[in-house]
Amino acid sequence: MKQGLFIPKIIYQTDQIKSFFNIEKRIFQNSKINGIHELICDAFSENKFVFLHVDRFFFSSGRETGKLHFVHPTFLYGYSEEQGTYTAIEDCLSPGHMQSYQIPKEVVTESTKFLLQQGRQVCFSEVTPLENKIKNNDFGNYDLMLEEIKDTISLSEIRYVKEYDLYYQVGLSVLDQYLEEYEEIIGSCEDVSIFSLRTTSFVQNHKKNGHMLLKRMQDKPKYRDTGLIKFAERSLELALEWEIFKNVMIKNMVSGSDKNDRKSKEKLRTIIDLEYKLFQGI
Repeated sequence: MKQGLFIPKIIYQTDQIKSFFNIEKRIFQNSKINGIHELICDAFSENKFVFLHVDRFFFSSGRETGKLHFVHPTFLYGYSEEQGTYTAIEDCLSPGHMQSYQIPKEVVTESTKFLLQQGRQVCFSEVTPLENKIKNNDFGNYDLMLEEIKDTISLSEIRYVKEYDLYYQVGLSVLDQYLEEYEEIIGSCEDVSIFSLRTTSFVQNHKKNGHMLLKRMQDKPKYRDTGLIKFAERSLELALEWEIFKNVMIKNMVSGSDKNDRKSKEKLRTIIDLEYKLFQGI
């Protein structure tokens, strides 16, 4: 709770995306990997990418470095022999914005060695894009996409994620739980960066969805009179509301002001009402 990990986050439905790739997954446990570096470079030589579980405790820098064992799938797509580093990419620094960074070879080696010694799993996946399927797919069926999203967020259930050995409450109802436990969650949170990271993802995703849909609909007249216009406008409105809430809360956290002031909770209540209204009429 002090880290802020009870604050809701956005998770992504990746089944559709995964269908555009051939993914060969290998699990290592209670055994030695003879040359993890060689396995990675062999994949690169065959024009494949790699997802590898890496413990960020061993990263050269970052919030977890030398302090917290946090295993996370890391996307690797290149290696520099000269620098002795892998090139990785992800949006952990700024949600929705992919950034490249370098991981020293030794970080991956030490992480893999540590996890195996602890009896933990090391997941190594080789990823090959299915170029023809990507090229020939019609990504323009927004009505179907919205219906699928609506069905997903309407769920209200608890899911066990074996990969992280954690239970997650999923669905839009998680925001109701956030509001109900607001005083305890916000009052205990000491890590401003986690609060900012998780709240910013709501800002950026709503903003991205709104702008993307409005831009696409300019070129597709058949969508201009549908609920998509309302969806895009409400998404942008929600992006602004989440941003106001985030900025006020960060200011309160940094200044030491009362994080549980009545106005901030009322702002969250307004945001949740708008989230439920987002799909109405679509």
